[in-house]
Amino acid sequence: MKDFIAKFLTYNLEMLAKASDEDPAAHDQNAVWLRAAIPACPAAAEIGWIGGNPELPDPFQWPSRDGQPYQFLCQINCASLPPSLWGGVGPRAGWLAFFAAVSGRIDVKVIHQPTLGPQRRNERAWQKSATGLYWVDDKYDGLLAPPPRWPLDFVHPVDGESCVPNRLRRNPSADAVFAIASWELQPIDWRTLELLVQEVLAQSRAWAARLTDAARQQEARLKQPRKELVTAFEQLAETAERLREALARSEAEQPFSLQSWLSHAELVLRIRELHNEITLQRGGSFVAALDKSEIELANGEGFLAPIWVKSKAPLFPPDTEQGRRYAGLVRLIQDLERDIQADVRMPSPDRGVSADLAGWLEYREKFPQDWEAYAARVRGIRKLYYAFWIDNAAALETTMAHGRGLPPPESWADARGRAESERDWAHEQLRRFGTAEASEGQRPAIARSRQQKAEALVAELEAVMRRIRDRQSEAAFVPDEWTALYRLLDERAADQALPEFWSTGYRVLRSEIAKQLYADDPDAVIPAARHPLETDWAFDAEQATLQIGGAPRGWCADFIEDKPNSVMLLQFPSNNLTHFRCGDVSDLVVSISRSDLERYDFKHVRVDVSN
Repeated sequence: MKDFIAKFLTYNLEMLAKASDEDPAAHDQNAVWLRAAIPACPAAAEIGWIGGNPELPDPFQWPSRDGQPYQFLCQINCASLPPSLWGGVGPRAGWLAFFAAVSGRIDVKVIHQPTLGPQRRNERAWQKSATGLYWVDDKYDGLLAPPPRWPLDFVHPVDGESCVPNRLRRNPSADAVFAIASWELQPIDWRTLELLVQEVLAQSRAWAARLTDAARQQEARLKQPRKELVTAFEQLAETAERLREALARSEAEQPFSLQSWLSHAELVLRIRELHNEITLQRGGSFVAALDKSEIELANGEGFLAPIWVKSKAPLFPPDTEQGRRYAGLVRLIQDLERDIQADVRMPSPDRGVSADLAGWLEYREKFPQDWEAYAARVRGIRKLYYAFWIDNAAALETTMAHGRGLPPPESWADARGRAESERDWAHEQLRRFGTAEASEGQRPAIARSRQQKAEALVAELEAVMRRIRDRQSEAAFVPDEWTALYRLLDERAADQALPEFWSTGYRVLRSEIAKQLYADDPDAVIPAARHPLETDWAFDAEQATLQIGGAPRGWCADFIEDKPNSVMLLQFPSNNLTHFRCGDVSDLVVSISRSDLERYDFKHVRVDVSN
């Protein structure tokens, strides 16, 4: 391990030294920057474009890997590039087209052709899942297409400023309050009006259901706690105090060690059992109380094992006594999971991190004998696990230190502090049972009121949708006819009858529709919407600034490794203009050896990711 760390540090120090070396080669100087021209600039089309489709002559075959076409990035006119770029080497005629595969292993193909050719289309080359639009509901796929073509123009430093975009700068419109009644945010045609209504309908339906569930859960929390829950907290407070006193006596008699701490295992494990009981009595699911991942970790298995367990799994081979003992635990867990999955009367487990308190309380009230039978099985499995844990404590010390549920303390003071925290927490919960705040009692009514408003909005929007779809196909879109709808949506959003970010999908998809109109004819986007959209697109274009030549921004190991022979062809950022995505905020860096560039041989370009 020490040798590995030494080699790792040595390599990185060498790379840092190499990266910082002054490289006198001319090809590492005179970088140029290209940016989508927004507002549209007709003359910029001579330089090249980003997005859209390539224009390449025959013979042409769209680059692909494993049957999946690469995504087209951009096409650059070599004749427009300055003579000093790349130290004067490389083509100054013809066109360079860049294609990328970013799913799985990242790869780039570069094609150089002497002339333009016909426009090449490949619908399969644009995959929503590989772009920044991966989150958009599939029902809107018909509104999306390969990104429109944006003509490129050179960017020159102004007053000493760099052409490199500030990746930390936020879009100024990101902090603006969204109000659909504002003319600049309203739908621009029938498609975007229907999109608006579809989105707000889906959001209001989901929000009404969520508010219904919130009121139901809040009403369940207001119920008086069960006697069994109160008893579990009382016993936890008592047990924790007994443990604290016992630990104080041990501290006065002997030094701290794992074994001396485990001499109090009966009390330590009783506290853990009471935590499991509290989970059950509070209305938690059987799966939550079982905590299978903790049990798996005791044998170096489960999804947490790669993080915390350094030795190979299993810790206890199946042909050993402890391995067989663990296997018996696993069989009991599998049997319980099978029965739980088959019991259709139980609350749905698909709730993420939030527990269905109301559902579990209802299940327990309707089927008390079944609930108790499942709970007894959970308690039995946990008890067997604790016994296994105690018997193998020395072997499990590493997993305990990082695992869940039973990390050992580091000292007597640490152990006492934990016991005191358990005691105080139990007392605090008991105090809260008798002192519910008045505001707690108002929450279900507030949620029910918002739910009713959301349901009323659903009914109104359904009527609006029928009106939109029943219109004459040749009817002109008149924005003023829908002013009442926009005001209604703003009022419902202010009343919290809509979720806070209900408009996200509408705004993004409206922008994509407008981009397609704008790319064909900028005047096709109505003036009311055009300026604010252009402002947003111009910001996105700045973030999408392409760099050709020079040294890449950020850390690019392959580029540094191959210095001084590395020549950067292109740095292409992840961006919202074309929704290209390379990781979260990474740039794609395409480089080539100087000798290949001199021969115009682009078959062996190198690919880095920079951030």
